[in-house]
Amino acid sequence: MVWNDNWQAIALVRFPQSGVLAFSTDSGTIPFNELSSDKTGFVYSPFRVEEGVYFLNPEKDLHRVFNFIQTCEQQSSKADGPATTLHQYRHAAEAMLNQLHHNELKKVILSRIIETPHALAAKAKDLFDLLCAEYPKACIHIFVHREKGIWLGATPETLLQWENNQLTTAAIAGTARYENVELSSVKWGEKEVEEHQLVSEYIADVLWKQPGIDWLEGNNVETMRAGSVLHLISRFKAYTNSSFQWPDLVKKLHPTPAVCGFPLKEALLSIEQNEPHQRSFYTGFFGTCAPNSVKLFVNLRCLRWFNDKVQIYVGGGLTAPSVVESEWDETTYKSLTLLNVLEKL
Repeated sequence: MVWNDNWQAIALVRFPQSGVLAFSTDSGTIPFNELSSDKTGFVYSPFRVEEGVYFLNPEKDLHRVFNFIQTCEQQSSKADGPATTLHQYRHAAEAMLNQLHHNELKKVILSRIIETPHALAAKAKDLFDLLCAEYPKACIHIFVHREKGIWLGATPETLLQWENNQLTTAAIAGTARYENVELSSVKWGEKEVEEHQLVSEYIADVLWKQPGIDWLEGNNVETMRAGSVLHLISRFKAYTNSSFQWPDLVKKLHPTPAVCGFPLKEALLSIEQNEPHQRSFYTGFFGTCAPNSVKLFVNLRCLRWFNDKVQIYVGGGLTAPSVVESEWDETTYKSLTLLNVLEKL
């Protein structure tokens, strides 16, 4: 990574149908427990929060950040793992399916890395701009770190939004390929319905038990479109009182069954045993926080940018009825959200 500034990390984020915000820091990670409700800035967390999270401060000079990212070059550096082969994926999936059939594990998320080249003249900032244009309803971000490299993403999934004592979140799980049909006419299989129900029940249970929440509402299951795929979604709305502490709720929500599995302990162990790579920031979370408001999103549909290639991270939920080849195809569909935009570079 070529750096010409004192920054340790910088970031841009574009919330759905909103403007771009910039952030920077000259320090490293902090323990998640050090986050408090009185901080104002940008949080960027890996999948495993125990590794520490990055906290960036608001950057007033937006153009300075734009220019820096546009000229920043990602040199070849150590990746979290090579592209996942079908053989590696099948081996991991079969091991997880064996656990799903023979122990308490009900759902587990298996991810893989897809590697694709890009033109040497292409810039990460150009991809960020394209993602903002192509997906106005998604949360778009770019995170640039001296050692962790350049990460970009376009995620549809809210982890937590909180403002004026009103809290919203959503359970998103179950995937189908979008085929230009009316969303209300989509028929879902038993596997996808079960996946979504696990996530929805988990989130509702966490919210009901959270101190500082006075009232909780949920809506019916709907079908949503996220780029090239469809998902099942249930939205939740809650009302909070003065004792509510958002970091405490995030600690209990993350990782949800949508990005890890259920039960949590068994799913984390299965991922550790079977995934052939480190997830790093994939399926972590990011967003802004202030004393009276929070906007956090799950880091899905993300990639790491190298000087001549990108590595796209995608995953899907395995349950007992899962078929390995179908799950592989599902991750391929999910990658199109980013691949289709990369082709336009």
